[in-house]
Amino acid sequence: MPKGSEALATWVAAGFHAAQTQYSIPTSYRHVLLQAYDASQPFGVPFQIADACHRAGARAVLVVGPPNDTPLAAKAGEFSHAVIHALEGLSIGCGWIAHRATMAPASYLRAHLDFVERS
Repeated sequence: MPKGSEALATWVAAGFHAAQTQYSIPTSYRHVLLQAYDASQPFGVPFQIADACHRAGARAVLVVGPPNDTPLAAKAGEFSHAVIHALEGLSIGCGWIAHRATMAPASYLRAHLDFVERS
């Protein structure tokens, strides 16, 4: 979660689990970590995310992208690529949800499909 968006965590988790139920996705996930990243920092954040997830023993990570009013928003594509690459290097699957797409149910299905694709 981007810092300042932590209140979305419950909404995102509910949307993710609702998609799992709606589409009968058999894989279940156990919550091991909720961490906010600083979307105003253009460098190092992908590695901070990967390190925190690795230390928590995560096997899959659902990342909410940066809000539109942050420096990372203009580079959301590169940022998501770097986060996914850093996590894959640690054999951790990654589902990505753009900050502006947290209200769209299809985003959560895509995140589940990302997990399946990368496992």
